[in-house]
Amino acid sequence: SGDDGVAGFSVRNETEVCGYHSFFPASSPYVLAVGATNGPQEGKPETACQSGGDVLITSGGGFSILSDLPSWQSDAVKGYFKAVDGTVQEPFTSDYNIPVANISFLKFWTFNKSKRGYPDVSLLGHNYKMVAKGKLYSVDGTSASAPVMAAFVSLVNAQRMNQGQPLMGFINPFLYKYSSSFINDITSGDNKCSALYCSSYIYYFNSRYCKEYNNTCCKEGFHATKGWDPVTGLGSIDFENFSTTAMGIVFTQSTSSSSSSSSLETTTLILIIVVVVIGTLLIMAVGVIVYCLHAKNATVLAPTSNPNVVVASSFTSPSVISVVRDEPGNGQLELTPTTTDPENVKV
Repeated sequence: SGDDGVAGFSVRNETEVCGYHSFFPASSPYVLAVGATNGPQEGKPETACQSGGDVLITSGGGFSILSDLPSWQSDAVKGYFKAVDGTVQEPFTSDYNIPVANISFLKFWTFNKSKRGYPDVSLLGHNYKMVAKGKLYSVDGTSASAPVMAAFVSLVNAQRMNQGQPLMGFINPFLYKYSSSFINDITSGDNKCSALYCSSYIYYFNSRYCKEYNNTCCKEGFHATKGWDPVTGLGSIDFENFSTTAMGIVFTQSTSSSSSSSSLETTTLILIIVVVVIGTLLIMAVGVIVYCLHAKNATVLAPTSNPNVVVASSFTSPSVISVVRDEPGNGQLELTPTTTDPENVKV
């Protein structure tokens, strides 16, 4: 869901870019968007990732500009606004006096409650250990939490396959329907600030080192609250409970998945046939065009005593001489390539 709150990476050191920026593909209703949390790795309460101290990122979130609110998410999103509207956690909407000429930019200073909200869920996004070239690094990011969620789903799918059950398929509806069974609700934190960035450097010989890290914080943003919110989604996943719940569910969507798959195969076959037919027609068309150009651009090199016979050269192969014979009665042209040199043609 991004590492720079609602405004995105362009807000780093640029306060004038503050606003509600929608980011793809997290804003698509056809993907599972994952935010980031912090705390349990140090034995502390779990909160939304907010940049500051040793936390490098802020969990991204918000609303799509284009995609409508999906039915499986509708209750959760409406519940969020019902809980925060009229309270101190109500999201700030800009009081900028935007000129009419710039009215198209209003979408950056507000959000649409009737559109797809993201993230869907969150997982830890702070203090992952990574080894690169033999050195140990600590890294943060939703690019760390999202692959962990993918691993969770893969492990559950493996268990289901081992028991002869179908794969979970598109799991977003499942997550929202059964979230109370495996979600840790996150109610602390917001996503008003960017990730940390280097604001000043020191130079030593030919190397540059960061002297000071900073973040950009805006008025715009959302607060984590009970239930779904556009900071951590439904909350973080408890894997054991997630696995137990998923193993006990009969995924009716798997049936539609099979029919969808069958429908997709049929559609693909039809598409292949159409492409082959169109390709064949195009090849034939090109052949006709080339033939017509060949005849149109043929140059008569020598007249003959027979009105039905000429010696001609084509632009497609200027060195080849053809005898073009119009056979009386059948309306066809016969092209007979010869090796006769044009300069020595004797008729």
